[in-house]
This record gives sequence, C-alpha cells and structure tokens, in this order.
Amino acid sequence: MLGMAQQLSAQMDESRERKLYAQSLKRDPENASALAAFHQGSAEGEENFGLWLACKVSRKVQGLERKANRLLGCSVIARPMDCIDCGLKGYIRFYCGNRYCRYCGNQVFVRLFAKHIRLQAIVERLTCRDGFRPSAILGTLTFTTANLGRMPMSDEIRKFNHDVRRTIQLVCQKLGIESSQFGVLWCDEFGGWNKESQDYNTNLHCHGIWLGPFLPLKLLSAVWKEVRGNGDYRVLIEAVPFHHGKQDFARALGHALKYTSKHVSTYSPERLAELELAFNGVRRVHTMGLFYNARETKIEEEPSATPLCPGCNGHLAYPKDCALQLVKDLEKVGRVDLEQLRRAQRAKKVPEEVPS
Repeated sequence: MLGMAQQLSAQMDESRERKLYAQSLKRDPENASALAAFHQGSAEGEENFGLWLACKVSRKVQGLERKANRLLGCSVIARPMDCIDCGLKGYIRFYCGNRYCRYCGNQVFVRLFAKHIRLQAIVERLTCRDGFRPSAILGTLTFTTANLGRMPMSDEIRKFNHDVRRTIQLVCQKLGIESSQFGVLWCDEFGGWNKESQDYNTNLHCHGIWLGPFLPLKLLSAVWKEVRGNGDYRVLIEAVPFHHGKQDFARALGHALKYTSKHVSTYSPERLAELELAFNGVRRVHTMGLFYNARETKIEEEPSATPLCPGCNGHLAYPKDCALQLVKDLEKVGRVDLEQLRRAQRAKKVPEEVPS
C-alpha cells in the first residue's frame, strides 16, 4: 500500500493539485485564514496542503484496492436465490463492472454503444434533409501525439483530452462554427500488441467522430501542433462511408469505441493493470457540441425489480442464507446459474430459419 501511495504521489501534477486545494478552501468561508496562509506560501499553509494531498492519495489507494477486491471476486462468487413459485434453486453471479475486466469489459462497450448510438437522431437531422443540401458532414477524427515509450500517467491523459477539446474550440472559433452546429465524440486508447517491439503499445491517441461543417485538415493540424507544442503530433480526418444511402454512423461509432473491449479478453493481467492505473479517475469517452449531454443519450430510470424465474416466470426471493458464496460451492449443493438458464430459454424461443 505504501508503494502504491508513493507511485500515485509521483503521478500527480502539483500545480493542478494546488489549484484544486485552493478551490476546496474557497468553498467554505471559515477557511479564509487557511487560504490566505496558503497563498502567502507560509510553512503552515504548505503543511496543510501536504496533509490534504496525503489524504487524497490515501483515498485513491483505497479506491484502487476496492477495485482490485471487486475484480478478484468477479464471476467467481454469487448470491443464492430461490423461486417461491416453482421452488427452483439458483444463484446470480456478482460482476465487478470494471472497464478492464475479462468478464465485464465487453458489457462496458455494449452499454457505451447503446447509449451513444441514440445520437444517430442528431446525425440524421443535420445530414438527411429531403430537397436541401445537408448542413453538416460526418467524418472520423484521429488525434495522435508523441510516444513517450511508457504508459502515460492519468494527469497526462487528462492533459491530452484538454488539448483535444481546446483544439476543436480554436478551430471552430477561426471558422465561425457555433456549438449548435457541430458535435464531437472521441475515445482514448493505446492500441494492442506491437509485433515489431514485441510489447504492448504505449502511443496515446484517440479516435472520434465529427459532425458539422467541413474542417480543413491543414488548419486542424496546425492548431493541434500549436496547442501541443513541439513534437510529433498528427491529425487525420476521413469521411464516413455510406450505407443504404446514408453515412454509416453505427460503423463510425463502433470504430471510435472498439478499444474499450477489443483486446480485453486477450490482454495479459499486467497489461490490464497498467490500463486500470492509467485511466483511473479519467473518463475515456468525451463529447462536445450537440453530442454533449444530449437528450437522446438520456435513459429514463425504471424502478428496479427483482428478476423473474427463468423456469416459470415466478418471483425470486433471497433465502435465509443469502450471503455471497463461491460459485463452485453453490453448484455442489445443486444450485443453477439463473442467467445462463435464462439465456438458454431465450435461445429456444428464437425461431429456426426455414430452409429455402
């Protein structure tokens, strides 16, 4: 735990943490004296900042430990449930929900895709106008940056996303494009296995989607290099191909989000841990303009209900001994996987194709 705390402390951007500490003090008028001492650079102010930073690191370490504990028990522990109608005895597996879990990674991609595919309504509103020229084009964006030869830290990834956002803002200002005229979505990634170096890629970049007026590549590249400073920084932009007379938004979205699950099932445990540390506290998918906090991506929350029995559609209930237990122990006493049984029941209901 001490080694993890030291590693997280080294990864933190001190200037950013100082700003956050000052902002936290400003929220409470009673901290006016502490804020004044901090701005003056007194010994007391620096000591208070050090204590605040140590508490923050401790919370991050505890958060990573909780993630590790959830990952450790993912899919191998379950909670027993009984059907009060037919008496079926089963269990429901526990899933950790971590982005880089072999079991949950694909489900994270499915949820992200299902959420953002609803943006297609905005895309069609701007690109499909009967009798009128489309007011926007749909294209794919790729922002790359210099390879550090190591996994970037979370603050470096956060800075990369800030620079992408700043670049798009500056380009839109130069071209006179309002926020109501464009939408942007991008996802950070590192790529997979590099056959040449026989190691995993560490080249931080992002794939995204642009919906809006035409963007000159030269202008976009020049602004990106200006924002990032010296180094090998590139930008690519390509038109999305057509499918059934419309630009294929689903294909572009799948390309942008693919690395959220593409290699999770084949990555080594060390690589998954590196990704978890790099993206800890960092959002992978970002949006701007019409795509930011869009109404189409909102999912109305339905009241949670206990799942029904896959055998008789009866009501399930927790037995007296309903604590989390190992799956192998539950199967020894004759309990069945309710989710697996439910999938088998759905497969039986799918009508077989009639041979022509």
